[in-house]
Amino acid sequence: MLRSVAGRALFEQRRAVLAWSLGTAAMVLVTVVYYPSVRDNPELNSFYESLPPAVQALSGGVGLDFASASGYLTGELFAITVPIIFIIYGVLLGAAAIGREEERGTAELLLTAPVTRSRVVAEKAVAAALLLAVVGAALFGSLVIGCALVDLEVSAGNLLASSLASVLLGITFGALALAISGALGHRAHPAAWAGSLAVAAYILYSLAPVVSSLETWQKLSAFYWYLSSDPVSNGFDAGHLAVLAGAGVALTALAALLFERRDVAS
Repeated sequence: MLRSVAGRALFEQRRAVLAWSLGTAAMVLVTVVYYPSVRDNPELNSFYESLPPAVQALSGGVGLDFASASGYLTGELFAITVPIIFIIYGVLLGAAAIGREEERGTAELLLTAPVTRSRVVAEKAVAAALLLAVVGAALFGSLVIGCALVDLEVSAGNLLASSLASVLLGITFGALALAISGALGHRAHPAAWAGSLAVAAYILYSLAPVVSSLETWQKLSAFYWYLSSDPVSNGFDAGHLAVLAGAGVALTALAALLFERRDVAS
């Protein structure tokens, strides 16, 4: 396994993915077990409703009902916190896939092996997707356990749909960082560029309900395909998941094409 590019990438991330998984699980469990305190305190909902619509939009969504199970999970986890986790890890993986090899001077050695540049990119992308899936499994498992502990009534299917959407969101922005790195190299700071675009995508999607001029453009944001179908309440939306998956594949293909055409730094 370690003879393959993907195997090596997985081996190098074995400790990091464990830390990301345990940290995610701990954060989810702490958040979920706090739900009864929120459910039994109607003043929190009243305070949230008193906030300006724009502030609500950027804080998780306009008109969220934090006393309901789905509203609480969406507002406290899936609107902001969970995307941050998966986007940061995905972007770090995507930016490092090629850039780290160039930074430590091993890119030329890697590319002298009997594998094409496109295969290197593809295997790095597969490894990143698997690593994000591991964190996604930790997210799903901790949600199931936490919901059972506090009788938070959300079906396992809906939790799985939300977890899968989170993984695909991370893959999308990770592939974006990979494409930027493939085009410009590590000196272009692909993680910073991809992270900035992720913030812009979040703002675009969040403010669209309260800024009419943005409504036409919100489907350009990955967050629209991640959250607008409300997977916590409604479960799987095959079309939305397919768009996220397709974006990840398309950006990975673009990364391979751009990397093929670029001189690699030694």
